[in-house]
Amino acid sequence: MLVYNSQRILHTCFLERLKALKDEYERRVAQYRLAKNFNYYFKHHGGVEHKAGVPVGGTFILVYHEERRNRLIDVSSVFINKELGTLMLSRFQNLLKPSVSLSEIEFNTKLLQVSTLYRDPELYLRFKDVMSKYLDDCKDLPKNKRKIIQDIIDKPPAQPHFKLKDGMVIADFYVPYMCCSDCPPVAYILPPPPKDETKPPTIKIEGKNFCDNDKTEFPISVTPAGGIITGDGVKVRADGSFVFVPLNVSPGAHTITYTANGKSVSVTVQIVTSPNPKFSFETIVQDGQMTVFLKNESTGTDDLTTYNWLLDGTLFSDKKDPDPIKFKVQTLPHTILLRASNGKCPGEFSAEINLVTEDRQISVCKNADEFPLEPNLSTTDTIKVLSNDGIKMKNKSLMILPAATSVNQTNVFHVSYTINGKQVNVTITLIVVSAGFTMKLEHNPSPTAVFPTILTLAAKQAGADKYAWKLTTVTGSGIDFFTRDVEINLSQINIPAGTQLNILLTVGIMDQSGSACGDTKEFVLTRDLFNKHLNKGEFDNLTTS
Repeated sequence: MLVYNSQRILHTCFLERLKALKDEYERRVAQYRLAKNFNYYFKHHGGVEHKAGVPVGGTFILVYHEERRNRLIDVSSVFINKELGTLMLSRFQNLLKPSVSLSEIEFNTKLLQVSTLYRDPELYLRFKDVMSKYLDDCKDLPKNKRKIIQDIIDKPPAQPHFKLKDGMVIADFYVPYMCCSDCPPVAYILPPPPKDETKPPTIKIEGKNFCDNDKTEFPISVTPAGGIITGDGVKVRADGSFVFVPLNVSPGAHTITYTANGKSVSVTVQIVTSPNPKFSFETIVQDGQMTVFLKNESTGTDDLTTYNWLLDGTLFSDKKDPDPIKFKVQTLPHTILLRASNGKCPGEFSAEINLVTEDRQISVCKNADEFPLEPNLSTTDTIKVLSNDGIKMKNKSLMILPAATSVNQTNVFHVSYTINGKQVNVTITLIVVSAGFTMKLEHNPSPTAVFPTILTLAAKQAGADKYAWKLTTVTGSGIDFFTRDVEINLSQINIPAGTQLNILLTVGIMDQSGSACGDTKEFVLTRDLFNKHLNKGEFDNLTTS
């Protein structure tokens, strides 16, 4: 019975079926390994492309690096890498055999790994064979040189600085269809997520565009109450309500967010820059008519900014820089207003136009030849002299001529003129310095009393910046004094009474420009004059007898 059953088994198709099953398994394993290679996969799926994500029903493809770890060789690489497969079939067949010693597998695996690091692995193996044969045939080669050559042959090429780590993702792609099993697709039906019965929060604000100089508090409506609001320009009133204040919020888009019951809702508002209008002006007055030249100096504007110029409330121009305007002097003053707008965000600037006057006071030395009333005068300035009460002057250049003016003492003059529409009133003090002085000689004539001779000197010019006295005797000795009034005891300075003295006085006054106005007077006090005026009171430097 046993013999009969065994013969029956041998003559059935059981072994062929088992072998066919094994072959199909191995084919599918090889196909699976081959399908894991991106290059092989790409050749069979030309629709592969990169995109942010993958559509429903599509296939997501991830390309990553995988280390070999302790595996010596993967037989499936024969089918994946053409160059590696050629090397294994031509030079490393032992790696494909099932019964090979471990040492031989390790040696050939290492050699295969080193060769694949070169650009031409086959050329490297040929070079290694030639050099190995040379080392084997050359018996008289020193050991140290033999080792150097051997190290050069066995040493792998320099590795690149960048290394891929195990599991590092290189790229991701997708195909817009299900891929790649040959089994029928399986569909899954997921239950819908549970509904959230809580109502979402709401937020509302009147308007979307606001000006950055607007101080208005715009109410913000939210539901439900009790939530948290965030955003630039948002304030909470005392009653708990929310408002939005555009003032000082930076220009641009801003988001206001309201959060309640774990949910958030937002609204976006736009802050528009408000212009800062400003202008300067120059005026020219001629023949009783004033011409005003306006210059726009506004900031915070752009090419879309609009401008309106108003004279006493009446529009006269919508240009950025308007044409000059004219009106009679007797109609002054006038008000000019500039209104600039960036959309719905306006700004205003105004200035009063009037006949501007300037009052000045200057002091000039009488001995100065010329002195300009307007040092920075140019040929384009418009000048008109209104009045002059006596000082010599060149009207076209507003140059006064003190030395040519007939005065013998300090005097005051007044000049009025207009320059570019501005009236200037100048008070001019013409400084005339006098170094005249008075003298007095006193002595007690009693023969019994001891009383020295006193010489008193006094300058006539008051308020000077400088007084300089110099007394010189006939012998050449001298003495100096620097006050307006001087009292000299002749006995104390060893000058005998009646001795001839030379008296010199210099007086100086500084004018407004810093120049010195000065005068010097000299007088010789002779013995005859000394005796004649002793105890006779004051006499001055004009005395001759």
